[in-house]
Amino acid sequence: MAQTILERAKNRESFEDLDIIDIHCHMGNYSGFEFPDAGIDPMMEDARKMGVRRVCVVAQAGTSNAYRAGNINTLRAAERYPDRVLGYVALNPHMAWEAEDELRTYYPNDGFVGVKIHPGAMQAKANCKGYRKIFDLVQAYGGYVLVHTWEDCPYSNVDLCGDVMKDYPEIPFVLGHAGGTVEGVKKALRLANRLPNIYLDCCGFDVTEHSLPELAERMQDPSRLLYGSDYPFHDLRYGLTRVLFADLDDSVKRGILSSNAEELLRRSPKRLKH
Repeated sequence: MAQTILERAKNRESFEDLDIIDIHCHMGNYSGFEFPDAGIDPMMEDARKMGVRRVCVVAQAGTSNAYRAGNINTLRAAERYPDRVLGYVALNPHMAWEAEDELRTYYPNDGFVGVKIHPGAMQAKANCKGYRKIFDLVQAYGGYVLVHTWEDCPYSNVDLCGDVMKDYPEIPFVLGHAGGTVEGVKKALRLANRLPNIYLDCCGFDVTEHSLPELAERMQDPSRLLYGSDYPFHDLRYGLTRVLFADLDDSVKRGILSSNAEELLRRSPKRLKH
């Protein structure tokens, strides 16, 4: 009889056969964010050891006014690891008039899959005019949006996200950290159960391993629950083992780790090609 994922994890096996996709990674250092191993090479070496097949990354500079330089760095990472790195285009809501140029520059590259926004770092509310302009472009050009959410943040709490995301039902939105705090996770769950274009990733500071089975149980559509590590803010092993050792059926674990993200990528193709 084949071993379960939990049994394999206890035996310290790797999981290349699962084709694991990490939906939420950061890359590189920038002002205020300094990590000794934040480059793409250490990330991919850790991913290889853990059996993570692909990572979706945004350069840390993308959360600042240096977002254009960050996008160049993300492109270089995707070109360095063309079969393993998928990139997000970082966009600035305060300079939304530049967003279309950035999408036209990077979207034709197969290594990019969507847009990453960080309302808190940009100090722009998730439902502001600048982000609405960006979402108008994503609606036209395809892909999906990964958005940093944190309940006690005045720019990226779940209420603000819900206010704008209901107006863009064709865009898949991944709520990074699933709202962040305990109360934020509750709100994120309610929003995901109300809007079918909302996905949740399972990385965050206040979300423990005990909440993952609860997330899967309470989501009406658990196929919209995704694995993310938040590397390098969290050790890659922490995020992955939270799923591997969770009290969940293997079919649900496989969905979180791989097939749910595969379906998201399939359902949200870009419309800008070479």
